[in-house]
Amino acid sequence: MLKNIFRHTFDFFASLKLAVFLLIVLAVSLAAGTIIESLHGAPAAQQVIYHHPWFNFFLGVLAINVATAALDRIPWQQRHIGFLLTHAGILMILLGSWMTHRFAIDGHMSLTEREKDSKITIGQPLLQIIVPGTDQGVITPFKTTPFQWEGKRPIPLPGLPELRAYLTAYYPNAEPVERVVPKHGGSPAIRLELFNQTMTNDAWLLLGIQDHDLVNMGPAIIRFSATPMEQTKPQDFKGILILKFNDQEIQ
Repeated sequence: MLKNIFRHTFDFFASLKLAVFLLIVLAVSLAAGTIIESLHGAPAAQQVIYHHPWFNFFLGVLAINVATAALDRIPWQQRHIGFLLTHAGILMILLGSWMTHRFAIDGHMSLTEREKDSKITIGQPLLQIIVPGTDQGVITPFKTTPFQWEGKRPIPLPGLPELRAYLTAYYPNAEPVERVVPKHGGSPAIRLELFNQTMTNDAWLLLGIQDHDLVNMGPAIIRFSATPMEQTKPQDFKGILILKFNDQEIQ
């Protein structure tokens, strides 16, 4: 009885019908992954398709199907050489895919000509939490996703049992927006616009507020302060920046 069960199981995994079914599933999955990648980028396709457990499951079943189909031809003969080499090549590709997914580290290294380095930059950021006034802290990898998320997820903090941290929102693409509004007793503020034929840039400057009283706008560094900056003229000086304020020009 066990022999019959084993034979039926072996025949099922070695069957051509199973191979056709797996190839159709994988073809549809790869097509969907290509569409998702074109719309949302490679990380989205990896998360939804290529690195998902169900996709790896079908790849594993395909490997079993290929192996059992080759073993079903035992004893092998000379006319089976092409068949065996083809199936062995498929198994090597599937094994390489699994090893890449399991052990590979994805990163990049920027090098100039004749430069050497032994470090790479990986795309996974780190979340660092430090308790002020102490040497206690924790650094934990933060897994980014290509999709926006809101909710409440606990962040593990090993070594800091007295603290609780939660992730409540994540935006894969975000831009900070700063508003400047009139307020009694606030600091004076001016809004500048710098433009030429190729670019336009504007910024708010607040008097006496550090990191908000100076802006580097490419062609010029502009500061709003009660005292003048030291003025130096570089050797390759090519012109004068003119600022217009209340019909007055400042050079």
